[in-house]
Amino acid sequence: NSQRAVRVAGLDQYHILDPRTGMPGSTQILSVSILFPEPGKNWLCDSLSTAGVILGPEKTFEILKPLGGEAMFLIARGKQITSIASSGWKAYQR
Repeated sequence: NSQRAVRVAGLDQYHILDPRTGMPGSTQILSVSILFPEPGKNWLCDSLSTAGVILGPEKTFEILKPLGGEAMFLIARGKQITSIASSGWKAYQR
């Protein structure tokens, strides 16, 4: 998301649209990474990472939990970038 912004009227606009408004998503989320421990769910990772930009961490974690997936978000907070990860994400970090 962070690499595809276009500045319009002083605001960064992104390529991901919010289906609730039909407008570009208004978000500070720079990146969403989704993983599942089993193979064959790349399509689901891709879909949920795009949706996660609009839904945010809490709702995305809620969706992923019963599916057995994990997520990590990179979020711009002023000039700082912070990360927020689901509870099981650390098991997959190296």
